[in-house]
Amino acid sequence: MKAKFSIARKILLFWGISTLMVIALIGGIFLFSLNGYHEDLARQKIEDAHGAFLTFIRQREEHLKRISNEFASRSNVISILNLLSKYQDPNTYQALVYDPEKRKLAYTLETLTGISAHHYMAVYDSQQRLAAFHGHDTVEDRVNESTAIVSYVDARPVYYEAHQAQAATTSIAVLPHELKVPMDSFDPGTFLYVSREGLGIVVRTPIERKRVNGDVEFLGTMVLIDMLDASVLAGLMRQTGLQIGYFYRFDTALEIVGSTEGIIPAGLKLPSALEGDSAHTLVKDRNGYVGLTSLSPVNGAQVVLSFQLPDASYATGVSVFRDSALWGIAIFLLGMTPVGLIFINRVVQRPLASLIAGVESIVDGRYGDAIALDSNDELGIVAKSFNDMSRVIKERADGLEDTVRERTQALRAEIAERRLVEDALKETEAKTRQIVNSAVDGIITTDQDGKILSFNTSAEKIFGYSVIEVIGQNISILMPRHIAEKHHEYVKDYLETGKSKVIGVGRELIARRKDGSTFLADFSISDFHHGDDVTFVGIIRDITERKQEEYRLQATLEELQNTQNELVQAEKMASLGGLVAGVAHEINTPIGVGVTAVSHLKESADRIAQLYASGGLRKSDFAAFVETATASTGIIQANLNRASELIKSFKQVAVDRTSEARREVNVLAYVEEVLESLKPTLRRTKHEISISGKRDVVIDTHPGALSQIITNLVMNSVIHAYDEDDAGHIQISVEDNGGTVSLFYADDGKGMDEDVRSKIFEPFFTTKRGSGGSGLGMHILFNQVTQTLGGTIELHSTPGRGTAFEISIPYKANELRAGE
Repeated sequence: MKAKFSIARKILLFWGISTLMVIALIGGIFLFSLNGYHEDLARQKIEDAHGAFLTFIRQREEHLKRISNEFASRSNVISILNLLSKYQDPNTYQALVYDPEKRKLAYTLETLTGISAHHYMAVYDSQQRLAAFHGHDTVEDRVNESTAIVSYVDARPVYYEAHQAQAATTSIAVLPHELKVPMDSFDPGTFLYVSREGLGIVVRTPIERKRVNGDVEFLGTMVLIDMLDASVLAGLMRQTGLQIGYFYRFDTALEIVGSTEGIIPAGLKLPSALEGDSAHTLVKDRNGYVGLTSLSPVNGAQVVLSFQLPDASYATGVSVFRDSALWGIAIFLLGMTPVGLIFINRVVQRPLASLIAGVESIVDGRYGDAIALDSNDELGIVAKSFNDMSRVIKERADGLEDTVRERTQALRAEIAERRLVEDALKETEAKTRQIVNSAVDGIITTDQDGKILSFNTSAEKIFGYSVIEVIGQNISILMPRHIAEKHHEYVKDYLETGKSKVIGVGRELIARRKDGSTFLADFSISDFHHGDDVTFVGIIRDITERKQEEYRLQATLEELQNTQNELVQAEKMASLGGLVAGVAHEINTPIGVGVTAVSHLKESADRIAQLYASGGLRKSDFAAFVETATASTGIIQANLNRASELIKSFKQVAVDRTSEARREVNVLAYVEEVLESLKPTLRRTKHEISISGKRDVVIDTHPGALSQIITNLVMNSVIHAYDEDDAGHIQISVEDNGGTVSLFYADDGKGMDEDVRSKIFEPFFTTKRGSGGSGLGMHILFNQVTQTLGGTIELHSTPGRGTAFEISIPYKANELRAGE
């Protein structure tokens, strides 16, 4: 019995030696590392602060890029920049046209959110001309904010406030300084720069539009400047628990920005370790550690970040840690020695004694005496195993009959449970059969040989077979002969290759009823595998009535389209008839003047003939006749030339209107010809039309469509844009874009509201329904541009400020089919 106590002695000895070794090791490591702990702690905290600052900069850059990209992708911004970049000219600047669009840009800039309280934003067109800008900062609790546009007076830029809350437009003197500094280049990107207001993040984003031919057109640039001023640094100080500042250097001069007293060591000279970008160093002064790291903005300055960690922020913690460690070691030694002795007695000595006593009782045949040891360690597991072994031996010895009885009851319970499962399966099968039979569509299953396995109620109604007639029959009895002959080969090929054009895909096929009649059905076939067998499931629907209804709807649609085409042709002929009437009236004047001149010349010739016949012809009479003849022939020639020009212009326009042929036309010259044919109508008004653009732009197109477009635009302005006594001004310009030609049309009339703009190109929509308007003019114009010429059209209009159309057509139009 003495041997059982030797284990306790060995454990106690091992525990004492191990404790002393651990204490000695911890003390040595603590003393060795204490000298460098201060600097390592300071360096780690400062590096963490530096990482937090750089992470903040990167996150801020990404956030600003998202705001800028969202602004640049807005459709109204693209539309306005397209107008400004293409047609704005400081020398002929139209404030009524362009200033409202620029104010929209300024208002959009003002509503952008997610930017700091100190920021600047601007939008430039493709010629790097400033269009609108917005600035916001706070100085001594006073908010400075400006939202303005750039207009032009006598080709000089003038800046106007454009804030939504102001009723009147007021001029401001100068552009904010922060929008001038980073504008040396318009290359897109994100970068840092330094100014007297602090460190700023600049984001330049291009504003682009994708053309019809797939090319990307540059329209302008959006510039966003977010300033990292003292308020931003204060937030970072709260986040990191350090004092943060930065200073910058131009050449050798240092200027401190956003720092407080003590952050920059007195008499600091920039260390050589900071000459490169992203270099860093650690400086120690009497107050603590200062971490310095450098950045290189684009404007040539070197920015140095300063992170200060005072001695008081970490020295106190180190002293407390050292004292706590020493007291902890002493308390550990005083407390753990008696605890260890008690632990060994209870955990090792007593359990071993109980285990030995239990084993001895089993050896003596006393199976009911359990080992009194309740623990979860290895000794407890051994004791539990001995107790289990003793109980099992006793149970087997006392009665095998109980074991047989328990197993019989378990078997009966299992049989009852299986019967319940079988009943549930039968009930589920019955419900599934009811669901399949209640389905509207026919559902048929077959095996891989084509034998029908199931046939629901809807399938009986569709095919006329009863389920008894088809079960076991081949599926080919439901198919026309030409399909049934190939069906077996289709299934065989699918089973061998796994490739099918039918399985898993809905198709329309012809099926056959019991009476031999065929019908059009919508088939959907799927398959599932169980072991080596394959079962096919087909869902079928009779779509005969649906197809008949589709045919009737198609016929009605074609009839409506034919009616609409007839109305459009009637409108075209009515327009040509009005052109004929106007030209006939215009030709009447020069023809009448010519007839009068001829009559006067004939009277003079008859009188000179009488004088000559009577012999009373004098030199003065003949000279008067020559003068009269010269003047009359001049009048006749001038008026006949005028009539010839009118007839030639009318003939070409009329031929183009009634012909579908395509030919080359000089765009600007042809526009002038069409306007010449409209002079009889325009002469009754006070409107002026000005034409500008390149005169060498020649395209291969349908001139009739181009004539119809110009005529409908002018007549739409005359009828709808102006009142009867108005004197309007219409501008037409032509621009070559390389591959496409832009036709810009603008009037200064009444303009349109949103409701009219959204419906202007719909057929039969007119605001002059009671005054003879048909509502087809702008619909015909839209179809001629987009379908006949293959181009695009954009509308810009504001109530009270006129209407503008931008039409883009390709160099070469498509061939038209007869009747288009």
